[in-house]
Amino acid sequence: MHNNTKRWLASFLGGRVAHVTFAGQSSNIKNFTNGVPQGSVLSPTLFNLYMHDIPTPQAPQIHIASHADDITLTCPHRNADTATLILQPYLNTLNAWFTTNRLKIAPTKSTVTLLTNWNAEHRYTPHLTINNTPIPHTHTPKILGITYNTSMTFKQRITTIKNKCMQRLKALRSLASTTFGHNKETTTTVYKQYIRSVMDYASPAWASNLTETHHNTLQTIQNRALKTITGCTATTPPDHLHYETKVLKIKDHLDMRGTQTLAAASTNPHHPLHYMAQHPHMPRTIKTTPSTRYHSQILSSLTPCPPQTNLQKHIHTQITHQSIQTLKNNTRLHARPPDFHPSESSLPREDRVHLARLRCGHHPALLTYQKRLDRAIVDACPGCNTAPHSINHIIEDCNAHNHTRQQHNIHSLRALWESPVQAMTFLRSSGLLGQTA
Repeated sequence: MHNNTKRWLASFLGGRVAHVTFAGQSSNIKNFTNGVPQGSVLSPTLFNLYMHDIPTPQAPQIHIASHADDITLTCPHRNADTATLILQPYLNTLNAWFTTNRLKIAPTKSTVTLLTNWNAEHRYTPHLTINNTPIPHTHTPKILGITYNTSMTFKQRITTIKNKCMQRLKALRSLASTTFGHNKETTTTVYKQYIRSVMDYASPAWASNLTETHHNTLQTIQNRALKTITGCTATTPPDHLHYETKVLKIKDHLDMRGTQTLAAASTNPHHPLHYMAQHPHMPRTIKTTPSTRYHSQILSSLTPCPPQTNLQKHIHTQITHQSIQTLKNNTRLHARPPDFHPSESSLPREDRVHLARLRCGHHPALLTYQKRLDRAIVDACPGCNTAPHSINHIIEDCNAHNHTRQQHNIHSLRALWESPVQAMTFLRSSGLLGQTA
């Protein structure tokens, strides 16, 4: 390092003072002889340089993971008492190193947790100390914002996500109603960036082992958001919501993110997670690890990546295609719906809400839908009184609307997707949409 650089760093770190002013009164000036300025772009780099010679664990069972000043130690072993005995000498070594380097570990702000599948051990409390002060035990440690638990079910993590997302759904509802608000594309982007991002955070670390119940909890949150985005009714089939918004189901989305992460790690020897690609398999698969789920099960099942094609993009294309194939056929078409015509984007939100509802037959203006809610209602078509009052009948069969259909060139239910502007004009002319959505 050049001497000028050293002098610049010394000037940057030295001579720092601070004081507090409150209610017109100032405290004494305090000199800072340790640490780096908080918020400076150089501070993380300087702190990493300061920590570079932290003692390496001598015991092969101990693994250390650090991020800035957060340090996590793990020690896998079949016997909890043995793991505790292995960890304690290294904690003593760490404490001595921190003391020498004028740093202090706060034992009361640290935690120790036993991760085990054996329910009989859930009450076991590992006894570890720092400077003869016991480290508090917890069943739900939080590491970089992710809450773990003793049995690694991530129940608390899902609860945290649910509570946070439900609050943010209120903000999404304020952006759009059935008759006013932002369009479907804008609100879908808001959902992805503001709500789904909460589920995305560090998902490759925890989503691989989620139970079906936890996946359903996350999917329910997404369904609520998509109903707000499309303006669809509460009874709308979830698959229709995903067709309308072109959003992957949450399990497929999390699988895609995890697979992309493991693919990037496996192809780059310098990636921090590269070791997971060759992670040894245990004799019994008790928990589905990220390596097992995303590398062994998903990545290995995809078709080989074509030459000159980005691997991340290839994974996105493959999993998106697979996800679309699992969606059920549209209940009105009895087939997969066609693509939306670009002209739909020119329609006001109220008309697009009408279209989203009519495409699945869940529209309050249809007597067949009203009968779903109240069996006493007669669902015969008011125009011809010969068939149920469904969207298929109105667009394709009702004799009372033959002239109007010819006038607007509407002959198939596919017009709701392929000719949305003409379809809306026809539906208003037929009297179906005389009332608001």
